[in-house]
Amino acid sequence: MIYKKLLHKFFLILLGLAMLLIIPFMSYDPLHLYHKSWFSSEDKLHGNMRLQAAGIINNYEFNSMIVGTSMLKGTSERYASEKLGGTFVNISADASNLYERNLFLKHALRTKDIKHVIYSFDTGLDANLKKNNRTLPLDKFNYLYDSNLFNDFYAYWNNKFLICLLTFSENKECIGGNRGLIRSQKWVDKLYETNRNISGIQQWLSQEGRGKNIYPRIKRHLSKPFTEKQYKEKLVLAQHIVDTQLLKTIQKYPDIEFHIIMPPYSRFIYALWLKYNPKKYKLYQETVKYLVQASQKYKNMHLYLLDDLNYLDNLGNYRDMRHYNTDMNRMIIDYISEKKYVKSLLELEKLFNSINQKNQKYADTKLDEEINTILNTYNFKYHIDETFETETFSLQGWVLSYKVSSVELYRNNKKIQSTNLKKRQDIYAKYPQYKQLRSGFTFKDISLPSEKDTYKLIFKNKNKVIKTIKLDLKRKKNEK
Repeated sequence: MIYKKLLHKFFLILLGLAMLLIIPFMSYDPLHLYHKSWFSSEDKLHGNMRLQAAGIINNYEFNSMIVGTSMLKGTSERYASEKLGGTFVNISADASNLYERNLFLKHALRTKDIKHVIYSFDTGLDANLKKNNRTLPLDKFNYLYDSNLFNDFYAYWNNKFLICLLTFSENKECIGGNRGLIRSQKWVDKLYETNRNISGIQQWLSQEGRGKNIYPRIKRHLSKPFTEKQYKEKLVLAQHIVDTQLLKTIQKYPDIEFHIIMPPYSRFIYALWLKYNPKKYKLYQETVKYLVQASQKYKNMHLYLLDDLNYLDNLGNYRDMRHYNTDMNRMIIDYISEKKYVKSLLELEKLFNSINQKNQKYADTKLDEEINTILNTYNFKYHIDETFETETFSLQGWVLSYKVSSVELYRNNKKIQSTNLKKRQDIYAKYPQYKQLRSGFTFKDISLPSEKDTYKLIFKNKNKVIKTIKLDLKRKKNEK
């Protein structure tokens, strides 16, 4: 009997401790999962929309939604509301796939009377064909979008928010502040200028630009184009995801207008696909065709294709191969307002004829020169100096590559020294486009080579060999 009483007290203590955390967290509620902020009159939101969208849906008033990837993130809620009517919110999440956005959508449809949904389908983003995001897997946040409000508390059960709670911090890392619910035109204008400063091929290659990320993507298209098998598998998968994660919802809610946007990437990337990865290009067009076919069946579904616009030809409108500036987001809303959706397969065929001609012309005239400019800027670069003493010698050098993190020295195919890359401010200043602060390496006290000795350097990223360089050191010894 005593043990039962002690066990009962133990569980009561545990429950009390839990409530000591739950009640303060539900009051603090930095993601607004249970209520709007009690500490600020402003709508301070977190930038991670996979977590934040739940709070917006739960506690803010709206009747229309922008649910996209980064391609729609710069779309003004205010402008959409003015042009299309209603009250829009933008809950677009970077690199979000259709499974993730379907969570947002279903949760909103359970609790809101939705009129319009603006939705992007990113054919150039393979994440659309995956269920999980590597940074934040689906099972780490999907509980926020079920009908059980109590389990939403798990979002706060981590070191970050526990530390925030201890001080009831108003720091933006705790309670948000990266953006408001309805962003001002001033915010949009500022974003436009920020984007413009890193747009265009020369700005891509600057220290502030995205060239370092563009380079490996170009290399991948050139070296690993889709095979026929990959194309067929990805098309089947894309159609399955469209059917299960998009069309089912469109069919279930015939009174809601669904505006499906095919984000207009730069002419550069379409020409790149057309010339060097034709199966990828075919996948893009067949996916568009599949969506247009579906729109013929569902009268509340409209697909918008802007890829024939001259805007795409100017890389000054793009901060990388895919991401356009906020003026295009505005054009997308104008297209919706003016009902410029693709109305038939015949109209799509005419559009594709125009688009293909423009992409082919770009591939024939500009593409290779621009590709070579980028590749030559970020190609593997290295330099090695040898210093010989009486009994030993040393090697000093630097390497620039977006993949290399360590260097190994081999003599006669046996590793004798290894080192991680060290900071070289001089090289960082000379080649700012690489954004590589650590590039230096040094090997000391190496015994002088004999006539038969062979040496090589192996540049690695973790355990993967990136490049092997053979060294000719015999001549140096003979000079001594």
